[in-house]
Amino acid sequence: MSNGTDNSARRSRFAAALVMLAWLLACVVVLVVFRGTPPRFRAYFAIFTLLGLIWSIGALRARFAK
Repeated sequence: MSNGTDNSARRSRFAAALVMLAWLLACVVVLVVFRGTPPRFRAYFAIFTLLGLIWSIGALRARFAK
């Protein structure tokens, strides 16, 4: 039988996953909308976005690791 803390942690993880998914979708939309910008700037945006996503996933895994 699970207690309230397990349920709360599960909700926190789900909310964090939704936020990351929304961020990734927003980044894809930005890349599509700014097709006219120079490829170098789009590449910088994509690289920094992926680095931020990797860092945030690592931070969440470290936070929820038991």
